[in-house]
Amino acid sequence: MTIHHYIASKKELPLGMFGTKYTLKTIKELEFERKSKRKKAINEDPIKFYETEEDAIGIYISELTPGYEDIKSKFKNPFVYEAIGTLHVTGEGIRALFNYIDQNLCDGEEIEIYSCSDGEEESEKENSLDAIINLKKLKFGKYIQLDKKNYVKQISEMFCLEDKQYIVVRK
Repeated sequence: MTIHHYIASKKELPLGMFGTKYTLKTIKELEFERKSKRKKAINEDPIKFYETEEDAIGIYISELTPGYEDIKSKFKNPFVYEAIGTLHVTGEGIRALFNYIDQNLCDGEEIEIYSCSDGEEESEKENSLDAIINLKKLKFGKYIQLDKKNYVKQISEMFCLEDKQYIVVRK
């Protein structure tokens, strides 16, 4: 079953791909790097080249897909977007999401996050999964203190988004 992840803000947020690390290379350059001796006509248009699998993991922030507007009822904030990525497991996807949030939050603002299975947008959220992450006070919930220099990495190693979970991230 597909789990959708949504974020909401009181202001418009930038759309697009975030968190990936790539360089632009032509097939010819890649072939040269592999020292291939093939003499075929090669497309000269540059393509995205990722050094590692982790470099290719990021998030894509988009407008809501038509038909999913009911999800807006889960949020206080008016600007609601879909966050697409590997966010149901700890790791690079969560890191990309929290880097994006950190870069787009100003002091005193908050971003809400909600995840739910496809078709469950009108179902009640699971209150026991609610959490507050305060980036200014470096607190995750009531008890977890975050490291001042590595809090995004720390969050990405211990946290993932679950079905019917609501999170508030404050700065």
